[in-house]
Formats: sequence, structure tokens, C-alpha cells
Amino acid sequence: MTGRNTFSKEERLTNKKIIDGLFGSVSHVKQFPLRLNILPVEEEHWTFQAKVVIVTSKRNFKKAVDRNYQKRVLRELYRTRKAKLYEPMGKQRYALALIYVGNQKHSFVDIQKAMDGLILKAIEYFETDA
Repeated sequence: MTGRNTFSKEERLTNKKIIDGLFGSVSHVKQFPLRLNILPVEEEHWTFQAKVVIVTSKRNFKKAVDRNYQKRVLRELYRTRKAKLYEPMGKQRYALALIYVGNQKHSFVDIQKAMDGLILKAIEYFETDA
């Protein structure tokens, strides 16, 4: 991984089989209004330690503009904090689903605080899992 905070196409999870397994997975950490589903994968050809899919429910946000706003915020927060998340992963590769589970729009600052808490819980998970 480079020292730059980027979120490139290679970091996005697009494999339908892995995504289905990720949502069937029971490994997750929560920090309201966010949830992070975690699935260890055996993919040696990935250039990054983790691939992520970002999800916002249509049930909770009827308007696409609201869903897209929440996803934009989550992408930005993930992009700037992923280096902290990669350190405790070691050599294991992971598929991640970053899910906005709240049913109301929250401010950027509120989501930022929740993301920081979620990252700390995920680090604990990776350290105990390894």
C-alpha cells in the first residue's frame, strides 16, 4: 500500500460470490449508525489487504440523493482512516462491508465519531482474530 490516502477501483469489492458471503457472515462490529461486516478471504492476487463495499439501505433513505450523500461521507471517512485498519490485519486478506444502518441523516461530525469508534472495535477484532 502506498502512503497516499486513495480509494481506487482495485479496493472496491465487486465479486458477487464474496459479497453474498459477506452478508451471510456473522463476523461484524457495530458503532451506531455504522456496521462493519468482516469476511476473511483467501485471495493472494489482491493488491490491497482489504476490499470494501459501502452500503446504504433504500428502505431507510427513499431518495437516492440521501443514500448517495451517506455513501460519499462513508467513502471519505474510510479513505482517510484505512491505514489504521490495515496495520492489525497482518498478511490475512479481508472483504469488508461498511453499512450505514441508521434511518436518519446524521451530520458529518457524528458519522466521523462513529467511524473512529468502529475502527477501534475493528482493530480489536483483527488483533484477537490473528
